Amino acid sequence: MDSIDVPIYLQSDRTRIDDALQELRRRKRGGLLVRGKDECRLLFAGDLLRARRDGISAVQRISGGQPVMVVTEEHARSHGVDLRDLQRRPREFETMMEHHQRSYAISDPRAPSSVSHAVPMLVTRSEELGRFLRMTGGYECNGDPKHFFPQPYASAGDDCPLYPECSRPDGSIPKVKASI
Repeated sequence: MDSIDVPIYLQSDRTRIDDALQELRRRKRGGLLVRGKDECRLLFAGDLLRARRDGISAVQRISGGQPVMVVTEEHARSHGVDLRDLQRRPREFETMMEHHQRSYAISDPRAPSSVSHAVPMLVTRSEELGRFLRMTGGYECNGDPKHFFPQPYASAGDDCPLYPECSRPDGSIPKVKASI
């Protein structure tokens, strides 16, 4: 389990992908949240880069992403988790995440916070998932077809973990490079 602050954008807004990528670089984060009325999803830097390549200009127009559980008071009561600090009862939190088949959670923003002006924290099921979000992300393969990371995990200079699904004209193994 891990927790991390990431940028949060409302589904009703129109945030330029380039602005969101700049914010991720500034905050040294590899992902952001898009929050709708009743749902929340996590987009990685690679998702933003792929969308930009495909001609999408606004973060909110990107489909997919990882679903994020918005933990409500009802969830907290039924699973015995602390809504003010999702990490306070780790065993109960893990059980809730397994039950709802989610890897990421955030407290319902309408829930009272124990900290004034608190920044909502994204809680991950594992430290490895938190590590992905602490990377600035924004890596791409220099082979063909072009694909982006951090999923699977990669960093600049690594051999592409998807090889041999990608290739280079000179026959060498494609490498991962920074793309933001």
